[in-house]
Amino acid sequence: MNIRPLYRPIILLVMFLAMAAAPVFAKVPPKAKGAMDKGIAAANRGEFPLAIQHFQAARAIAPDAADIYYNLGLAESKMPGRELRAIAWFGAFLAANPETPTPTVAAIREEIDVLDFRSRSNISRLIKSVQDAASQISNDENRLDVALMLAKVRDIVGAQKTTDLIQDASYKSAAQALIAEAQAKTGDIAGARKTADLIRTLFYKSDAQKAIALAQARSGDITGAQKTFIEAKKTVDLSQSASFKGKRQADIAEAQAYSGDIAGAQKTFIEAKKTADLIQDAVNKSDAQEAIALAQARSGDIAGAQKTADIIQDAQTKSRAQIMITAVQAKVDITGLVLPMAPNSTRKLTSDTQAPMQPAIAVTDWLQKLDNSRETNNMAVSDRTDLCPLNTDLFLDLAGYLRSLPSPDDPKTVFKGLLKTAFRIVEAQYVITEMLKQQAKQ
Repeated sequence: MNIRPLYRPIILLVMFLAMAAAPVFAKVPPKAKGAMDKGIAAANRGEFPLAIQHFQAARAIAPDAADIYYNLGLAESKMPGRELRAIAWFGAFLAANPETPTPTVAAIREEIDVLDFRSRSNISRLIKSVQDAASQISNDENRLDVALMLAKVRDIVGAQKTTDLIQDASYKSAAQALIAEAQAKTGDIAGARKTADLIRTLFYKSDAQKAIALAQARSGDITGAQKTFIEAKKTVDLSQSASFKGKRQADIAEAQAYSGDIAGAQKTFIEAKKTADLIQDAVNKSDAQEAIALAQARSGDIAGAQKTADIIQDAQTKSRAQIMITAVQAKVDITGLVLPMAPNSTRKLTSDTQAPMQPAIAVTDWLQKLDNSRETNNMAVSDRTDLCPLNTDLFLDLAGYLRSLPSPDDPKTVFKGLLKTAFRIVEAQYVITEMLKQQAKQ
């Protein structure tokens, strides 16, 4: 077998380092050079797993040497199923070298595009397997799962067709809310509004409107976002339940703060607290106040959150709220659930309307994803970037992982196993894609 072309990009990298008068790549310390040389030699023999071992050994010696990230990306790009890991290595390299020459950046981004296509092809095949498995046990809950996944990968037509088959009104509303959110994120605000208008459940309708408002804010349409937030609040006001209303108002206020509408968030938080005061049942009242306090904390208003927590009557609920506020303030996950931090969560609610801040993507952000071996079964935290475990069997050996899934005679078990696998890959793909977009804007 002719192995030289397999790893030609690494050879080109070495040539570039040798020829450049002022290399932009981090130099590898002498102690790590031996491992690097062994890795390149193994790669040129087509022994990519061995090459990765040597490159990781070099990284352990010189963790800040960015050319190691580059070589790891190239090596992992040759291994089917490791596309997202390879993309992350390249992302780390680019983050470490903001002054990389434009032709080099263009070549790396072209390779990222190829890897992204391969990853999405894997996802498409996996989703087809999920759909086939779901057809064997068709029920509304399974259809909702499939619709959620299709919406996540922006297959709006497929998600809508699946949703049309759902009979249960609550499940259908949940699916429609997910579709509306997906449409909004792709920029189809008009389509998202049409979908939201179909929703009959107040909870999901307000969720869809909130998602549309956030998408409008991200696109720069602050006025449109403010109007849509008002629509979401009107939807919530249709409910006769003060407990429901108070919690949903808190959610909307948090979203307003996230979008930069600080004045609107302050007003909605005040409304939420007034609504909570109307709740007669002591337990429900404490629960609503806890939800408001947590939303205030996540939106950046720590002082306001603490004041809300102070008025909670139930001692256990108050203690839990105070612990959660402290966790948000410290940006520490102590409950097993990762809290979605607003981009401007480090500042207090003090101004009228501010553009939402987007944190810069750093090298450590990519490395955290690559080294993350934490897995979760909690699908409710699907958009949280902390839950992108690229250092797990699923992303290290996709084919082997799929072979390890149980294949019993029970179609439901088969479906659940495939669904869980597909969700994890879809979520990771989403996280990596969003990071690349954000990095490209820096």
